Amino acid sequence: MSKVTKKQLQEDIKSLESGIAMNWSDMKKIEVRLSRAMTDMATRISNISLQLEGQQRQIHLPADSIGLNKQAIIMLENEREAEAEPEPQLKQLDQSVFDGLDEKWRFAAVDGCTGRAYVYEQKPHIMHIKRQYWRIDGGLQHIVGDNYDTSNWQNSLIERDIAKELLEVDLSSELTGSDLARAMLARGDKYISGFGHHHSDALALQSKFADTVSKHTQCFQSSQNAWDYFVPINNQGEPLTAAEAGL
Repeated sequence: MSKVTKKQLQEDIKSLESGIAMNWSDMKKIEVRLSRAMTDMATRISNISLQLEGQQRQIHLPADSIGLNKQAIIMLENEREAEAEPEPQLKQLDQSVFDGLDEKWRFAAVDGCTGRAYVYEQKPHIMHIKRQYWRIDGGLQHIVGDNYDTSNWQNSLIERDIAKELLEVDLSSELTGSDLARAMLARGDKYISGFGHHHSDALALQSKFADTVSKHTQCFQSSQNAWDYFVPINNQGEPLTAAEAGL
């Protein structure tokens, strides 16, 4: 464990007295250093008290008294090491933050004031640079964890890699309907013809609302419509199979 220097303590106290806003990570580190320094000072005071007590008894201490003093010092040092708080292990924001989350969560970022990570439906923006947090003008946001690295919070924003997730789908079971359409678009297909609907693949096949979609974000989008479900079809108007699509 590294020793806290006098210069570092002076700098920490100066930072706290300045009133300048600091991020969560820096404040946590200062807290750990001050706690370690106070513990070290308490140990030194205990050592001095032991020495004074020994001098008051007699100048030349018996061998067994010297051994007891050394043992007491060792016990105090062991207690100090056990109570010292370890340096916080800060997490880094990456694509794993979206694991297991619904597809609607499209963006993620870290608030500098708390070290918390949030996911968002829409792209957020920095709401307050001094208070160090993100907000969105519309849609939902949801906290997904804390204790994240805030040293570069203003550049922490990431967008979910939907295309990569779709390509990692287990293709051992044949894709159909909307799942097949998403995989085709993720592969790079420019246009897909089929039937769209807002409730299910089954209703898309029943209603036969024909359309051609070109991309998928939160829904399948064509030039005029946005479908929650979309079933690709072949030249005969039948549902396209994964084999026919080359998947």
